[in-house]
Amino acid sequence: SIFFGVLTVLFTSAIIASLTPIERLSAEMAGRLSPTILDMFIAIVSGVAAAYVKSNEKILGSLAGVAIAVALVPPIAVAGIGLGWGEWHMFFMAFLLFTTNLVGIVFAASITFMMLGFSPLRVAKKGIFTWLVVALLVAIPLYSSFKQMQADIRVQKELNNLSFTLNEHNITLTQVKLIHKPKVDELRCEVIAT
Repeated sequence: SIFFGVLTVLFTSAIIASLTPIERLSAEMAGRLSPTILDMFIAIVSGVAAAYVKSNEKILGSLAGVAIAVALVPPIAVAGIGLGWGEWHMFFMAFLLFTTNLVGIVFAASITFMMLGFSPLRVAKKGIFTWLVVALLVAIPLYSSFKQMQADIRVQKELNNLSFTLNEHNITLTQVKLIHKPKVDELRCEVIAT
């Protein structure tokens, strides 16, 4: 059911994106295109919380479903939009975030349910081991993205408020942003000049 749900959301959002004349990346969409290992940690915490909420009758059960939907639907929808636009980088990065959230939630929820006594260790260990391997495989590109984010922050700190003189004019760079695209990296900034 997860597989068919993912395909349905992907193709629905791809069709809507291809039929809609707007092809501008919004800030919400861009926010789902640079997953890092930090997203995996957030997904794991979400999985623990969701499993605990589901196991505790005193807490509203629909809360876990809403939390999981918020973590899973936006990135898979952005992946579908990337598919509809033919933007493969956008598709892969958003799909990586979706996969990260799904794997982190399922892995952490499995461990939480086991610790709460829903399944003995001997029964649960095969499933937990499988999800651990998948989580480690997903963590490889996430760690790479995290290292890239660290490098970007270092460059931004070095260039932000950089002042120099050009043809007797004082120039200062502010609001420095690095944007990574498939074939070229862009540096965008505001230039303040006398």
